[in-house]
Amino acid sequence: MRDLTLRRCRRTLRRANRATCDYYSEHARGDCFRPSQGSAPDIFPLFGRQVRAVGVCNYNAGQVEEMHGLLAKRGIPLASNQVRAPRTMRVS
Repeated sequence: MRDLTLRRCRRTLRRANRATCDYYSEHARGDCFRPSQGSAPDIFPLFGRQVRAVGVCNYNAGQVEEMHGLLAKRGIPLASNQVRAPRTMRVS
């Protein structure tokens, strides 16, 4: 799964005929996803060179903090946090 994220990002850049992108969104893959053990370390080589900012999606608070720390060590901004909000969790 880890190198799959790296391949997807590189494929997207190729399809768009771009050498860089301004923003990459990393999606959590379930409750057990840990940025330091998931796909994030594999795509860090792209960050700062080909990807200028990173956002996260479906991360819990601990995962956001962990990803922020991992990115901060590399001088890369955590640009957004898209919060998980399925209809079944909404209060009327």
